Amino acid sequence: MLEAALSFISKVAGGFVARFIGALVERFKRPKVALKRAPENLFEQLTPGTSIERVKEILGAPHREIEGEYSYAFRDALVQIRSADQRSVQSIAVVLPKIDKRTLFPVYPLGFVLGKQSLQDVLTPESKINRDNSTKHWCFWVQEYYGFSGLYRYFTYGVIEAPGISPPQFEWDHENDKLQSDPKSVLVNWVCVSGTESVGEEFNFWAFV
Repeated sequence: MLEAALSFISKVAGGFVARFIGALVERFKRPKVALKRAPENLFEQLTPGTSIERVKEILGAPHREIEGEYSYAFRDALVQIRSADQRSVQSIAVVLPKIDKRTLFPVYPLGFVLGKQSLQDVLTPESKINRDNSTKHWCFWVQEYYGFSGLYRYFTYGVIEAPGISPPQFEWDHENDKLQSDPKSVLVNWVCVSGTESVGEEFNFWAFV
């Protein structure tokens, strides 16, 4: 009986000491800046035409800002806003640093979900897969536009590999310069919505390095 009581007291005392030491360590440990997760409804809240003031109200101060380009580094997404007049959004691009089934971004107002769907889901018989690369990056994409007269929006769906960005698996036919993998097997890790054609075909990954 006495041994059991002593064992219990020892466990309680040990737990108290461990918590005390842990609290002491936390108190004197240097803090670290922790990145937040990106809002799931980015594409709904930030659309072409949204004011830059509203962008900063929702996302806060940019990670990096140069003339007409605002870059935000989140734990699960790289977000880049471009503005031609520095007053309103011209395009919003979201790139996934890595594919994670828990990180999904519905592309408003479409049914496409970044992080879940493949290139096959956006290809049409008229689609053209474009490519760009350098010694530091590789990317390919298709661009489609939807809407009605006076309010067309251009949607760029692509795959990008660059410093800090791990792409989904794919194979490229270099001899014929075309995608060799079945588009059904290639998940999209980059989407850009723009009010202007071709603007969404560039992503400044250097802003996140």
